[in-house]
Amino acid sequence: MLSIKSTNGFKTKYDIFDTEVKIGSIVKSNWTNTFTITLPDRNLVMQAEKWYRSNRVVLENEAEIAKVTKKLFTLKPRFFVEYNKRTFVLRPTNFMQTEFALSLGEEGAFIGNITRSGVFSNTYEADLPDSIELWFQCVLICIIVEYKLTQAAAS
Repeated sequence: MLSIKSTNGFKTKYDIFDTEVKIGSIVKSNWTNTFTITLPDRNLVMQAEKWYRSNRVVLENEAEIAKVTKKLFTLKPRFFVEYNKRTFVLRPTNFMQTEFALSLGEEGAFIGNITRSGVFSNTYEADLPDSIELWFQCVLICIIVEYKLTQAAAS
């Protein structure tokens, strides 16, 4: 099971663990709102598609490998991740938004959950099948981290 834990109070550095063994890190730049994901076999960047847009792209060696769009202006936020000619949907499943469900398509098959250990916690766990690549799970958690930080700034 993949878990990500914040390593500082500024919520800009996270360690990535696979069954309690550290395998990488995530660094968030507050200035550019960019996430840098470092894994043993991959280095990825999740950044804004363009500086004035809320859409995100995931880049590896400056090539786009996934795209993230948001359902805006709704009480039930949804994030659409386009990867490998498929659209995955990530959405909160409870009022406190500590659990997020991943499905294939808007009404598609349920794949798994990503859970934040508490309302004020910076620890996330992905309960997803082994067929979901680690880098993709990290991107999903980065989406949730960005969403929660944006919510906190707005309140």
